Amino acid sequence: MNTARKLPVERTILNRFRGLIGILLLVCILSSCKQESESVVEPVSQQSTLSANARHYFVPDTLNPPAGNALVATFFAKGVQIYEARRSTTDPNTLEWAFVAPSAILYNSRGVRVGDHGTGPIWTYQDGSSVIGRVVTRIDAPNAAHDIPWLLLTASSNTGTGLFGNVTFIQRIFTFRGSAPTTPPEVSQLGKQVRIPYTTRKSGCSAARPGDLAGRNYRS
Repeated sequence: MNTARKLPVERTILNRFRGLIGILLLVCILSSCKQESESVVEPVSQQSTLSANARHYFVPDTLNPPAGNALVATFFAKGVQIYEARRSTTDPNTLEWAFVAPSAILYNSRGVRVGDHGTGPIWTYQDGSSVIGRVVTRIDAPNAAHDIPWLLLTASSNTGTGLFGNVTFIQRIFTFRGSAPTTPPEVSQLGKQVRIPYTTRKSGCSAARPGDLAGRNYRS
């Protein structure tokens, strides 16, 4: 007799992306949120897919978008942070790993690829819309030696009328790995690049309409 049972969606996702989580939160001004109903899945406020460890981390208010913004979407992501061996800009005799760009894939709650993240930094959704971000606030991750910083970015430009077309802020929190190598490069490595894997483990996408979040402040 077949004793296998269907695992909950959240357990399937957790098994697919192991380690601590990194969350990409996309936010738009309430009056600009005009997403279609088919874009709506489980709201990010339902934190069931967060790992137990991640729930213990505090997200400072400085990483929250200002009042008047509402959550649009969150995604899993998996990819690499790219670094290149270069001479230090402050001391030419010192070599360092300089950040070049991210390269990652965005996934929805079912583990299906729905977008990409790359140089800009830019986030591109499957409907063709995109947003380029500029860092507003940066803080060290709790495990700063290995995990890339937590960020709040503002949208410097948007393309298209799809999901990312009205995004005004991007919040990157609960990051896992991706930091530059701790050992400085050798002279023979100048110009060489390394790709450091990093992953995120929070899925879900919600399109917030003005009536849904009336009177609420945005919180991660």
